Amino acid sequence: MLDALGRRLTALIITVFLVLFSFFAVAVYWWVSHQLEVEDKKNLQTFSRTISTSIEPPDEEAREHAFTDREGKIPDVLEQHGPVVNQQSLGLQWYSDDGTLLASKGGIKLNLPLSVTAGFETQKEPHAILLTEPVFRKGKLVGYVRTGMSMEFTDRARERLRNGLVFALLSSLGLTALATWLIVKEALKCARNVIEKLSQFTADASHELKSPITAIKMNADVLAQYSQLEPQEKQLISSISDAAQQMNRTVQDLLLLARVEAIEPQVEERSTLGVLLTEVLAELSIFAEQKNIQIVPHVENPDLKVSVSDVDVKRVLSNVVKNAIQYSPSESKVMVFLKAHKSLVQIEVQDFGVGIGPEDQTRIFDRFWRADKARSGTTGANAANIATGSTGSGLGLSIAQTIVQKYKGSLSVTSEPGQGSTFKILLPLA
Repeated sequence: MLDALGRRLTALIITVFLVLFSFFAVAVYWWVSHQLEVEDKKNLQTFSRTISTSIEPPDEEAREHAFTDREGKIPDVLEQHGPVVNQQSLGLQWYSDDGTLLASKGGIKLNLPLSVTAGFETQKEPHAILLTEPVFRKGKLVGYVRTGMSMEFTDRARERLRNGLVFALLSSLGLTALATWLIVKEALKCARNVIEKLSQFTADASHELKSPITAIKMNADVLAQYSQLEPQEKQLISSISDAAQQMNRTVQDLLLLARVEAIEPQVEERSTLGVLLTEVLAELSIFAEQKNIQIVPHVENPDLKVSVSDVDVKRVLSNVVKNAIQYSPSESKVMVFLKAHKSLVQIEVQDFGVGIGPEDQTRIFDRFWRADKARSGTTGANAANIATGSTGSGLGLSIAQTIVQKYKGSLSVTSEPGQGSTFKILLPLA
């Protein structure tokens, strides 16, 4: 139980840190990428303004022969401003006032159609940002200059940043997992010691109670044989004997629960589930006949085996099926389904009683917790007996769940009030 709690706690802490680290990494990546983009746009805008002030508009003859005599129409400002710009990562185009391309230069090709109102644009192939600005001379529009800057350097910087953040995230997550595991292990050590001492106390106390309880029952049985007793006295003695018997069952279950928690799981015998289920149903047949309940097994593969000892399998099946019989109305059915489920064996026990409310489903496996009068499916004195635990110790399902969890399996219940209950047992397939 503590091992499962430690695993869940470790997984929860790691998940929280994963979310926090991921959020931090995404925030850093977005902020740095945004700053790189802002810096690129600022550099491109500076370059565009420099070009705009350096370009002299071509004459009318150049307009008519836009691509036959382009040399010299755009001053070689790339060389003039060499310390500021990189010719291999920049591009330049000059358009007339009517949108005709007159000249083109630079280390990258600008292939987007001209849009005089677009401002900053993004070009995919090759990846670049573009900026189109009008050029005025003496208050008159003489053309448009479009500049472009390659995003290759920025893309490489983003890739290095992304790889670095992923590496940092994985490294931090690994260190967090190791630290969390060590902290949780140390924190659960004290809890483990307390539980071990409590289990030992339970076992010792139960063992010490066995002898006086047995003596009480034996003396009550012997006393009940005296013929001089009045009927009322005999009934009182019988009540003492029944109470002693109930206490004895509770003590036996407490001892069993203490042994289950203390002893490591062992698989000495391994019979088929079909055989084990048949033996359990035969043992419970008298109990079922008392309420005229029919137990109907549905076994897809009786030859299935699980990595659980035969004694523990029978104890789990007996406790769960007996619980279903106990809380089923007379003249009803209890269905038992057995089938393989991936690497597990799934056993379902379904009754047709009044069901379990959602608020009770989380408590049904608690020790000594008993169903209320509605769950018992009986009325009057019988219901009172069930509610107070006189028909059982209230440890059956708790013992079953402890055994199943010890073998890395699970025991759960699904139910709707008024529609019966279904207990699902998952055990590792052998």
